[in-house]
Amino acid sequence: LIKAYKTNSSLVLIKGVFGMGERTQLLIQVKDKKDNLLIGTVLHYQWGYGRTMLMDALNLIINFPWHYDLDSNNIMDHNNYPEIDTFLKNNLNIKFPVLARNLYSWLGNTSSGCNNIPLDFDKTEYNLKNQIESPYQNNISSLELAFHANQNDFANQCDNNDGYMIADIIFDRYIEKCEFKFCYNPIQLISLESYSNDVKQSHFLNLKFISAYKTICKSYDIKVD
Repeated sequence: LIKAYKTNSSLVLIKGVFGMGERTQLLIQVKDKKDNLLIGTVLHYQWGYGRTMLMDALNLIINFPWHYDLDSNNIMDHNNYPEIDTFLKNNLNIKFPVLARNLYSWLGNTSSGCNNIPLDFDKTEYNLKNQIESPYQNNISSLELAFHANQNDFANQCDNNDGYMIADIIFDRYIEKCEFKFCYNPIQLISLESYSNDVKQSHFLNLKFISAYKTICKSYDIKVD
């Protein structure tokens, strides 16, 4: 199957399997202390209802890499993708494109879900260098979706039937602040308790679990309403 996503740049088509499972997405928005965007990206969970997405989000925040590791060539060679980095910095106002690429890859490799917009950096670099606008993915529209998602528009790229989660992160050398938010409609945020009231969620997200989850989050200075 092919699904179309509309971006500010154009229309991007993604090949894949859609419409199966209990599908949820996690928006991860990372900014620095001066409110500069470091990345806005989405993780997809094909069977993400109940505790799956919530526990994965907690695991990601607990194990989040330090700035030094993300902004170096420890994960990938930062000189390999000059076209991508130029586009991220000049067109999407991503302050640290190497950090953004490394974090995108780390999230996709570490999460129990997957990157909602799959990217092959080698193919994308080739397409940008040769001014090839692929009709499916690995193009500038894919980069916009994968690195510049925000609360106002991220749901447009999602195949969802069981709710969303948002992790708002302030990042310097490491995470300084983090807040988890929940919704079924991104324009209307709700409490975790309200999120758990859905018939598919309530069996797993019971009051005992919610209390324990909030306690663990509090111990890591993660705000949860």
